[in-house]
Amino acid sequence: MTQSISTIAMVPGPIVGGFVFEFAGLTAPFFLSAAILLVAFLLGVRILQISLS
Repeated sequence: MTQSISTIAMVPGPIVGGFVFEFAGLTAPFFLSAAILLVAFLLGVRILQISLS
């Protein structure tokens, strides 16, 4: 399952990164990635809390 999700993410990832780089500047893709990782981390913590209770 994880491999399927990462394969699907490999298609739009460079397109979105290029679009953000083109229109928002050099550092914008890195900040966008950090924001996505923060959301994923918080979602993971929340799911873990629910599953442990």
